[in-house]
Amino acid sequence: MINYGIDLKNHVTNSLIQRKKIQKKLDQEETKKTNSKKNIISLISNYKIGKDTKKVIQFIDNKIDEWNKIGATKNASILNNNLTNVYTKLLENLKIEEKELSKIKSNFSIKLLESNPIELRNYKNNLIEEIKEKEKEIGLFETNKSFLVSVKSNNSLRKQINSKIEKLNKETDLLKKELKIIKSL
Repeated sequence: MINYGIDLKNHVTNSLIQRKKIQKKLDQEETKKTNSKKNIISLISNYKIGKDTKKVIQFIDNKIDEWNKIGATKNASILNNNLTNVYTKLLENLKIEEKELSKIKSNFSIKLLESNPIELRNYKNNLIEEIKEKEKEIGLFETNKSFLVSVKSNNSLRKQINSKIEKLNKETDLLKKELKIIKSL
């Protein structure tokens, strides 16, 4: 006589054992990936800067390539932020012009995001919002400037507003270039 109750119990027990084995293997892989990414963060953090700026930039670029090859992890955004913080700190210790530094950091950020479509989309949306905010701010300054045209004694204030508008236009242009690069991915 066949005992279906015992067969079902054995099947369920075996399924649970298999599931636990699979989960354990997945957890081990996740731990390995996380540790590899933490190791990259540590390597960048402990990197000794030499005189060759290009060598430092290439080192960071190579580490980001390694990072992307490791793949996604559960705590990706925390690890990505940690990586961004350490390479930003390293780059800021180099003697690079502010505009060039901004461009390098932007390129690294985009490269880091390429391997994560969801974060790339979020980054793109944030850029769009940032551009809108800057353009709105430029509009406000332009409006304020038009009120100052009739008053001749506010020359220094007008210069400050023009300077602010110029700065915002440059920032907006950089953001638009970055957005264009992201859209091309």
